Amino acid sequence: MIERLKSSKNTRVCCLIILLIIIFALVVAIPSLGRFQSNITTDNVSVWDGTVASNYRDGSGTKEDPYVISNGSELALLA
Repeated sequence: MIERLKSSKNTRVCCLIILLIIIFALVVAIPSLGRFQSNITTDNVSVWDGTVASNYRDGSGTKEDPYVISNGSELALLA
């Protein structure tokens, strides 16, 4: 009985240590990944200005040749 309690206590301590290691790793890893992601450039990203396109750049709207929506204006046309 006493051996079983010691084993249970050891298991809890091991689980607590593993949990603390995981938490520490997340606290260190998440900010590091954020700094890594900030180096990605967004030079060729276009922002939708609220206009609605008059037609789609590509596609005829059939099953064989569907519309290709390439920007926000074309998506607004679909709506």
